[in-house]
Amino acid sequence: SAHIDTTQPAGIYNGQVQYVMVHPSSAPAPTFMQDTGKIKSVLTNEGDTMQAIDKRDGKKYWITKLADGNIWMTQNLDFDIDSTRTYTSVDTDLPSGATWTPARSTTTTTAWDTSNTGRTAPHSYDPGNRYWNGVMTDNTNNTIDANTIASGDPHYHIGNYYNWTAVVAMNDSSYYGNRYQNVNQSICPAGWRLPSGDKSFAYLVYKQVLSSGTEGNIHMSPVYFVYGGEWWGFELLFGKYGEYWSSVTHTLEESRLLSFSVDGYLNSQSLDQRYKGFTARCVMR
Repeated sequence: SAHIDTTQPAGIYNGQVQYVMVHPSSAPAPTFMQDTGKIKSVLTNEGDTMQAIDKRDGKKYWITKLADGNIWMTQNLDFDIDSTRTYTSVDTDLPSGATWTPARSTTTTTAWDTSNTGRTAPHSYDPGNRYWNGVMTDNTNNTIDANTIASGDPHYHIGNYYNWTAVVAMNDSSYYGNRYQNVNQSICPAGWRLPSGDKSFAYLVYKQVLSSGTEGNIHMSPVYFVYGGEWWGFELLFGKYGEYWSSVTHTLEESRLLSFSVDGYLNSQSLDQRYKGFTARCVMR
């Protein structure tokens, strides 16, 4: 295009227009969650942060190198499990060469099994594209819709709720029944895992949260843990509690998790029933 003013006399003009074409191969490549080597080369210092894409569904996540020296997702996992798809160790946190075809897909309905089958079979729930509004409340029966907004800071996206069997990428987790067993697989992207051992909620909370002198900032930058409550067929404790699964068992019926509440409760090695639906965060291996 060209621009002239009204003082230019009428006539025929010749000129040149210069433009640059960028070949697709020279455009910057996206950063995927599964490209852990590339991410480590970028996030070298505490506080370094970026967005990366999960290859499995194209969803973006903020990730940050935190005070414990590990790189964490700083928003909740929003991965929809698909029972018609087989996941592999190339894209999902599974042992090398292993595959997983889920027995159940993530649901958007209220269906949830709290029986023994509910403990062993994968259940997950997608509450929709909702964001926590940052309001903490003591109303233990608050609903999700009453405390979320349709859009907001992506760090406060609710993500999905998973029972423990789903979050460790199994169709039956009943053979993990001994105390403190660690399941070395999950629904995290390949190269990431659920917190356990040296990459644990306990160390992160000690280094990042308690070092500030208060437990109340767990929902603030840079960790952004959400008071998302839990789901197992109905909404409960939203705005009062935050609960995040780890990969560690306690008994056949229970597994360990990070749990915190508005009244100052904070336990990085809490435990609860496996059939319940809690949120999830991943840490880089």
